[in-house]
Amino acid sequence: MKLNEDPELGISKIIEELVELSKWPAKYFPKIKDDLKVFIFPAFVAAFISVATVSFRTFVQKTLYRMRFHDEQYQIMQEFYPAFQKQIIRLKAAMSEIENGSLCMYVRVAIRKYLEFEKDPEQYFRKNQQDIEIIELLCGAIKDFTDRLAEMNHFLAASVIPKPPLTHPFLARKIHKMMTLLYYYSFIWVQYSTEEIATDVFQKKMQDFKDYWKVEIGCAKMEEYLCLLDEWFLKF
Repeated sequence: MKLNEDPELGISKIIEELVELSKWPAKYFPKIKDDLKVFIFPAFVAAFISVATVSFRTFVQKTLYRMRFHDEQYQIMQEFYPAFQKQIIRLKAAMSEIENGSLCMYVRVAIRKYLEFEKDPEQYFRKNQQDIEIIELLCGAIKDFTDRLAEMNHFLAASVIPKPPLTHPFLARKIHKMMTLLYYYSFIWVQYSTEEIATDVFQKKMQDFKDYWKVEIGCAKMEEYLCLLDEWFLKF
């Protein structure tokens, strides 16, 4: 019998077995006094059956809850997984253009150069004449990067996100960190791109982000997130 098919029938069968088990004192200890047989053992058996019944019902309820939770979250994951995977891949491609394309620099370095240029182009060129030829590529790459981040932020804000698996707490912790980090990082960029915050405030937030999360944003991190997403999906 499967618990999810008829849990009440399972409880009844367990109780019947416990009652049969309760007959062993009279069978194996015939010299027990009659008053003990009549009063003590029935009371003991009744208490034991009551505790066992409550425990078994609790077990069944928890099992059914996990099964319902699993089924509900699996349905959500069926839609969420391919869409979120696409978002990470697109963001990784934008980062790859910076790291492995014509610029060949870390994303954090490209961002720093871009912000310096945006703040004061003339002063930037006076300090970095070697970057004159690459500045157009830099601005284009950062523009694509920020567009992908805006898409990511909108997707995470609008999507129904499946809950991490109940029986995998360490995986759940990694998933929560990934989702929080991506949402907050993309949110900071959206604020800057829409001019909700000034460049100085944005730079302060980016520094605070780096100090708190201690994460290097780049292709390697996106690849790590793709693997984590696959692991999350396979748990269903």
